[in-house]
Amino acid sequence: MRDFSLALDVYLKDACPLRCKYCYLRRHPHALTDSNRNLSPSVLARWIADASISKVYINVRYGEPALSARGLYSLIQRLRLYGVDVLSANVVTSAFPYSPVFPLLSTLLTTRLQISVDGPYHVNRFRVQSPKLHSRIEENIRKYLAHMRDSKISAAVTVTDLNLNRLQDVRQYLEGLGFPRAMFSPVDDGVSFVLSGRYGDYLLQSAELFADVFSRWERGESTFQAPIMAGLNSLLYGNYSEPEICNPIRRTSVFVAPDGRVFPCIHAYLLYLLDPDNYSSFLLGSIHLDSFEDVFDRFADAADLIREFRYMEVERFSEYGILLGCEFALHDFAQLHNVSTDYIYQRASPQVEKVRPAVLDLLSTFSKDELLRFGWQY
Repeated sequence: MRDFSLALDVYLKDACPLRCKYCYLRRHPHALTDSNRNLSPSVLARWIADASISKVYINVRYGEPALSARGLYSLIQRLRLYGVDVLSANVVTSAFPYSPVFPLLSTLLTTRLQISVDGPYHVNRFRVQSPKLHSRIEENIRKYLAHMRDSKISAAVTVTDLNLNRLQDVRQYLEGLGFPRAMFSPVDDGVSFVLSGRYGDYLLQSAELFADVFSRWERGESTFQAPIMAGLNSLLYGNYSEPEICNPIRRTSVFVAPDGRVFPCIHAYLLYLLDPDNYSSFLLGSIHLDSFEDVFDRFADAADLIREFRYMEVERFSEYGILLGCEFALHDFAQLHNVSTDYIYQRASPQVEKVRPAVLDLLSTFSKDELLRFGWQY
C-alpha cells in the first residue's frame, strides 16, 4: 500500500432542493447543470483501490449530501472492502432532507457533520422561503443532534447582509437548538461585503461576537464555541509568512467532480470552468480515463500555478496587512463579480484601516495559545 493519506473531496450528486441566493455554485456559470449528474461510488472506490492508497479522509460538501448519502455509505464500505482505511468523513448539509445514513456513519468512523443554518426564520427567510420548511429543518437538526451526540457536529453560518446585524441573535438561536459549536464565514470570502462597503462592519461585528463567545466560554458560563472568523486571524496575528507547498508524495488532496474529472480543489475546478485555457493545468484527469498514477504525475504540473496563488497571499498580506481568504477562492469570486482581485483589495484596505484599532482592541487581549485551546480543534 502507498504510505500516504489522501484527502478526497467529492461532489457525489449534482443536485440540491434549496435555492439559496448567495450559493456560489448556483451563481457560478457552468458549475451546475440540469442533468443531475451522479458520481459512481463503485468506480471511484475501484480507482482509489487500484492505486493501493492506504488512508483516506472524505469530504462531501457540495450539492446536498443527504441526497447522495447512500452513495457515500457505499463508497466507504467499498473502500474498506478493498483494504483502504477511511479515517473520517466530513459532511456539510442543509439538514433538508434528513438522512439516517449520517448517524449510522457516526457509529462506524469519525463523522463530522456541519449543518448550514443562518439563523431563526426572521433572519433566514430569504434562504428558506417557507416557515413550514424552516420548521422541518429545525426538526431535522434536533434529530441529528440527538442521534449524533458523541460526534463532532456543528453549525456552518454564512454571514450575509441579512444576518450581519443579528449575529448575537444567530448565536443565541444556535445555542438554543443545542449546537455545541459554530463556524461563521462571510459570503464570498467577504468579497460581497467589500464591494458593498460593509467589510469593516463585518470585521467589527465579527470581532464583537467572537470576543463575547470566547469570554463566556473562558469564564465557564457557556460551552458553546465559535472559532475566530475569516479576516480577523490575519489582523490579529500579523505574522503571515511564506507558505510551504504540501509534499504530494506524503499526502495529497483531490477534488472529484460529478462527471469524474479530477482537480486539486473545488475552486481550481470552478476557475477551470471559467477559463479552461488559462487554468488547463488544474485539470488533472478523469477517474474514467486516467489512473491515479497519471493524475498524481500531473499534480506536479499544477504545482507551479498553486505556488503562484500561495505566494500571492503573502504579497497581499505584506501590502494590505490582511487576507480576504484563499487566493483560489478570491479569483473565483472576483470573476463572479466581474472585478479584479487587485480592485477588491484596494476597496477593502480603507474599510479595514477604519476599524483596525477597534478590532485589535477587542481581540489583542487573547493569546494565541488561548485561541488555539478554544478554537477549531476539529
